[in-house]
Amino acid sequence: MKRLIFVFALFLSLPLFAASDWDTTGKGGSTGKLTPEQIEAAWAGLQTWVAGTDAEAVRAMDWIVINATSDPELRKATAARLAKMLAEEKTSADAKKYICAKLYRIGTDAEVPLVAPLLMDPATVDDARFLLERIRSEAAVAALRDAFGKLTGRPQIGVMNSLSLIQDEASFAKIAELTQGADDEVARAAWRAVGNYASDAAFKFLTDSLKAAKEPNIRLESAAVRTVGLLEKAGKTDQAAEIYALLAQDCRTKAGRLAGLNHAFKKEMMDDWYKSDDPLKIRIATQNDPTVKEIEYENIPETAASLLTKLRNNPDKPDPKVISQLVALKCYDCIDPLVQIARNPDPAVYMIAVDGLRGICDPDVNDLRRMVKLFVDLKDPEAVDAVSRAIGFIAAKEKNPDEALTLVLRFLNEQEGKDSEEFRAKALPMLGRLGTGRIWTMIQDAQKGSPALQAAAARAICNWPNAAHADLLWKMATDSKEAADRQQALRAFIRVITIPSSVSPDVTLEKLQDAFKQAEDPAEMKFAVQRAAAIRTTRCVAWLASLLDCEVTSQEACASIVELAHHRFLRQPNKAFFEPILLEVEKVAKDKNIQVLAEKARMGM
Repeated sequence: MKRLIFVFALFLSLPLFAASDWDTTGKGGSTGKLTPEQIEAAWAGLQTWVAGTDAEAVRAMDWIVINATSDPELRKATAARLAKMLAEEKTSADAKKYICAKLYRIGTDAEVPLVAPLLMDPATVDDARFLLERIRSEAAVAALRDAFGKLTGRPQIGVMNSLSLIQDEASFAKIAELTQGADDEVARAAWRAVGNYASDAAFKFLTDSLKAAKEPNIRLESAAVRTVGLLEKAGKTDQAAEIYALLAQDCRTKAGRLAGLNHAFKKEMMDDWYKSDDPLKIRIATQNDPTVKEIEYENIPETAASLLTKLRNNPDKPDPKVISQLVALKCYDCIDPLVQIARNPDPAVYMIAVDGLRGICDPDVNDLRRMVKLFVDLKDPEAVDAVSRAIGFIAAKEKNPDEALTLVLRFLNEQEGKDSEEFRAKALPMLGRLGTGRIWTMIQDAQKGSPALQAAAARAICNWPNAAHADLLWKMATDSKEAADRQQALRAFIRVITIPSSVSPDVTLEKLQDAFKQAEDPAEMKFAVQRAAAIRTTRCVAWLASLLDCEVTSQEACASIVELAHHRFLRQPNKAFFEPILLEVEKVAKDKNIQVLAEKARMGM
C-alpha cells in the first residue's frame, strides 16, 4: 500500500519536472496564460510544497519559469525571487530542490550568494553544485571551493567532482592530497577527479606518482590514462608521451600497460615487437585493435594458428573464448570450421558457432554465400532462425542494403528447390530482416498466396529492422486469431517502436504503454519494460516507477530506471524527481549491482 501511495505521488508531481514537454505540447490546462492571482498563488504555494502533495503550485511555477525565458527582464526578476526564497526559513527542502532545478535554466551569477549555503546541507548539496557548475563564474567556483574545504564524505565527493570538471586549479592540490586520505571512498573519488585535469600540476603529480609506484595501482593508472587523453586534446603531446612511457613499464596493471604500449607501437611501429618475449607487445603488434583487449591475459601469447587448431580439434565442444579471440584477430580461416560446427543439432553447440559467424563474417560474396547455404541446409526451426538473424546482422554491415540483398537473392537462386513454395516460405522471414522495398513487394505477393506463404509473410513483417510497418504490426498484435501470432507481432512492435527515430518520446511511450497493456504473456511485459530504457524522459521514468510494485516486472523496472538515471542531462535538472524513485529502487531491486548503481545515480556520481 505504501508503494502505491508512493507511485501515485510521483504522478501527481510529474508535470513539475517535465517543463521541456510543456514547452512543446502546451499541456497543463492554462497553456501558460496565468492571471496575476494565479501567479502569486503559485509563489505562495511553492514555498511550503512537499513532493507528493498537491502539485498545482509547482505546475503553475513551471509556466512562470518557461514564460520568463523569453523576456530578459522577467527572467532576471524571476531568478532573483526564486533565489531569495532559498534563504527563507519556511522554504521546504523539496521547494529548494525545485528552485535549484529552475535556476539551472534561468539562473545567473547574481543568484550565487543565495545558492552557495545549500552546499552545506546534505539534502541540497547536489542540486546546488550542479547549478553552480553550470554557471561556472568566478563567484560560483569560489563557493564550490569554499564548501570543498569544509565538507566531508559524500557531499565532499560531489563538490570535488564538480570542481574537477571545471578544472579549478586552486583545488587541485587538495584533491591530490585526498588521494592518500584515510577515507577509501573519498580517495577513490579523488583519483577519478585527478583524471579530469590536464594542467601542469596534474602532469607533475601523475608523473611523480608513477615514478614512485613500483606495484600496479589501478586508481593511479586510470587517472593517468584519462589525463593523458586530455593532454593530447590540449596539444601537450610531449607531456602525454612521458606519461605513456611511464604507463608502459612492467610494474603496471595489464590495462595500464596496454595504454602505454599502444601509444609506443603507434609511434615507433617496431618490427621486433612481433618477436618479443613480452606477450602484451605481441598482442599489440599482431593486431592493434581495441577489441583484442577483451582477450584473457593467459591466452595472449597464442597465435591465430594455435587458436584455430583448438577450434578444429573440439568441434563438439567449441570454446566461446577461443572463438571470440579468433574473431578479434580477424582470422577468416575460422569461418569454414564455424559453419561446420553450426550444423551440429545441439543448440548449446550451434549457437556458439552462429555467434562467432555474426562477428567474423562480412557482407561480401564469399561469406554471404556460405551463410545462405548453411541457412538453406538447416532443418531445425530454432537453428534456421538463429542463422537468419546472423544473416540479417551481417547484411546490415553493408551501407547499401540493396547491395546486400542482391547478393543474398543471388545465392538463394543457386539453391535446389528455389522455386518451391516450401523454399519461399522458409526464405521470406530471413529476407524480412534486410528491410528493403523489393522485399516488401515480395511480402505483399506472399500475402495473396497459400496459408504457408501468408504465415511466412507475417513472420517477415515481424522481422523488419525498423518501425516502417509498426502500424501493421499493431494490427496483427491485436487482431490475429492465434495467440502465438499476436505474441510474435507484439514483441516485434515493442522492438521497433523503441528504436531511436524522429517520433517524439511521448508518442513512443504511449505506444509502449499500450503494448504493455496488450501483452498476454509475462515475457512480453518484461520486454516492454526493458525497452523503456530507450525513452529518455521523466514521464517514462514515472511510468516505470509505477511498476515497482508489479511482481512480474519490478526487477526489469529497476534496471531501466537506473539506466535512465545515469543520463546526466535527464537526471540533473530533475534531481528532486529522481531521488525518491531511486530510493525505492534501492529497496526493491534484488540485484546488488542495480542497488549500487541506483545509489550512485542518486548521489550524482
